Amino acid sequence: MKVTKLVGTAGAVVGVVTGCCLGMLNLLLIDLGASERQRREAELHTIFQTIMAQGHEVTECERSSLFVVDKEKQELWSVTSKYDPHMIRLPVGTGIAGYVAKTGESVMSSKVYEDPRFFSDVDKETHYVTRNIICGPVKNSAGEVVAVVEFVNKLKGEFTETDMKLLRMLCSHVAVFISSVSRE
Repeated sequence: MKVTKLVGTAGAVVGVVTGCCLGMLNLLLIDLGASERQRREAELHTIFQTIMAQGHEVTECERSSLFVVDKEKQELWSVTSKYDPHMIRLPVGTGIAGYVAKTGESVMSSKVYEDPRFFSDVDKETHYVTRNIICGPVKNSAGEVVAVVEFVNKLKGEFTETDMKLLRMLCSHVAVFISSVSRE
């Protein structure tokens, strides 16, 4: 009787341990980073929406965009605006935003079609006419450009140095937000 009880208990223990191992195996197969990536993506989307929804109000312009630098692909990507949800992808160095991403220098261009850095294909693709632009780099703590903020078509007149100061201030705030999303 003792042997039967001992074998029964041992069998139960082996069964429980095996069941636990099989259950934990499922955890190993689940992508544990998926929820973290979704959270970061949601935070980045919030930054996009804030810049696109309120950035143009601050500088009194028609549109604003945040271009994120994809270092691996050496390109910029952005949802163009809340009015036109096309995804724009540009090689780093192409267009004014690409120039800013490549050089890290801010740009104010009052007549973009006369500016050799301007890439008019985006206007053609989005059925939009750009007249003037200010564009600034978003830099991480190492000084690398991680994004570009762009304001398009000042409502009254041309962009000014005051607009450029606002842009630089916004870029520094966006840098803090992006770095906090990247670090977490």
